[in-house]
Amino acid sequence: MDNIEPSSNGNIQTEEENTNMKKEPVSLIGLFSAANRFDYFLMFLGGLGACIHGATLPLFFVFFGKMLDSLGNLSTDPKAISSRVSQNALYLVYLGLVNFLSAWIGVACWMQTGERQTAQLRINYLKSILAKDITFFDTEARDSNLIFHISSDAILVQDAIGDKTDHVLRYLSQFIAGFVIGFLSVWQLTLLTLAVVPLIAIAGGGYAIIMSTISEKSEAAYADAGKVAEEVMSQVRTVYAFVGEEKAERSC
Repeated sequence: MDNIEPSSNGNIQTEEENTNMKKEPVSLIGLFSAANRFDYFLMFLGGLGACIHGATLPLFFVFFGKMLDSLGNLSTDPKAISSRVSQNALYLVYLGLVNFLSAWIGVACWMQTGERQTAQLRINYLKSILAKDITFFDTEARDSNLIFHISSDAILVQDAIGDKTDHVLRYLSQFIAGFVIGFLSVWQLTLLTLAVVPLIAIAGGGYAIIMSTISEKSEAAYADAGKVAEEVMSQVRTVYAFVGEEKAERSC
């Protein structure tokens, strides 16, 4: 027989029900559960644009280095210097155009698909709430701020699957392209630089953990404040009757 325990509102809940009520983490792929074919197409274009955008910066330094080399190697031939510098400058112009187009495509596609998927997630969330039995709003929903989560959580998801994904792909492409060009150019110096990558990864991981903890605490505080404000506004006559305005204001 399952263990049972009384809830705060007097209802009897089984251990299995309490387990099902616990929040389950969502994987990175699960964030894209509301995507359709057009969203996949936008994500493909956005990912391609972000990767090209990230790879253009290491290529810029390659062409810029060739331009500086030509100034030193052809210092005795002004005509050759002018021809080589003009050629490399033209390459830089082409690279700048590619950089601009790829950056625009990457950011625009990821922001567009992020807004589309977030809107669909809000619709699915609202449909799920409206499909609940009326007792849900007297039991589980009493301890959760539904309005707060449908707005704030949707914004967090939109940030995660929007331009933030573009930044991740861009920096990852820039990192890989930079080391590939470095190994092809001067592999000894690149291998020495590679030794500090674990330290950078550890520092970045610590920063991510700290910011995630602070964000969770901030979100919980805002959720509690929003729940108190919603309850006060819905029962404003009772609050006024018991002279609880100042206490309600401090609670928010």
